[in-house]
Amino acid sequence: MRFYPLLADDMPADRVARLVEMLKSKEFATLVPVPTVATSTFDFSSDLDRGPMWLQQNFYIIRGLRKDGYHAEADRLKAESLSTVRGYYQKWGVVFEFYDALNLTDPTQTLRKPRKADAGPCKPGIPGLAGHCGPGGIRDYNFCGGLTLMWLRGGE
Repeated sequence: MRFYPLLADDMPADRVARLVEMLKSKEFATLVPVPTVATSTFDFSSDLDRGPMWLQQNFYIIRGLRKDGYHAEADRLKAESLSTVRGYYQKWGVVFEFYDALNLTDPTQTLRKPRKADAGPCKPGIPGLAGHCGPGGIRDYNFCGGLTLMWLRGGE
């Protein structure tokens, strides 16, 4: 992940500043930040590892930002992450592992690889991608749930 160097103890300040500016760019400051790859990446999507926001990656970015004194940026990313989780938790009762960075695809419809069609009938009112329907995927993300709880309790 592009922003993991923020965790390095001896990262030069000018490089940290460039990474922070990159976080603020349209390539990464998406509606649901931070995507795993730039939005300009040729195969950017809501699928597993081609662009969605992952809570655990944001956790590490927030730690790196704090370590280097970028507290406002860390606070903003944490608040945006929690807002996304809260919105979909209220809808589905699940803390998902990853979320569409553009917020166009419901987390129940983001695909994991390999793509497989649902075998069961679709639930009315829950749109699915072609060949997919209903709230699918894994519904228990213990690490993400624990991370969210820690953030809600004020931890980092």
